[in-house]
Amino acid sequence: MPFTLTILLEESVQIAWDYLVRTGEIDDPSEAGKFLTEVIEAMIRQGTRSRLLLSNRAITAYQTERRPEGTNCFENSGMATLVVIGARSTGSSSKGRDPRAFFQFRACGCSA
Repeated sequence: MPFTLTILLEESVQIAWDYLVRTGEIDDPSEAGKFLTEVIEAMIRQGTRSRLLLSNRAITAYQTERRPEGTNCFENSGMATLVVIGARSTGSSSKGRDPRAFFQFRACGCSA
């Protein structure tokens, strides 16, 4: 499968979407999908090509947009920050990558 920017966009949005669904952070699916797509598309236009970087930054942007006013984090609401640390290999070939990523959660250390 040839690498295209459309595939990069789709996979990056899917990684971010899967995480946000698993953590219960999506209230309005239509709005969330549009937000993630716009953020990731803007970063692709600026030259970013790492889907893990794109998805991590989109998640952070989404969480920041939803952050309660006057706080620096979601600590009081029990939320954590996601860090995507890699993608699963689908076999012995390094060419085949599963778009699902390993997720690592880090508790926020700030005091809001």
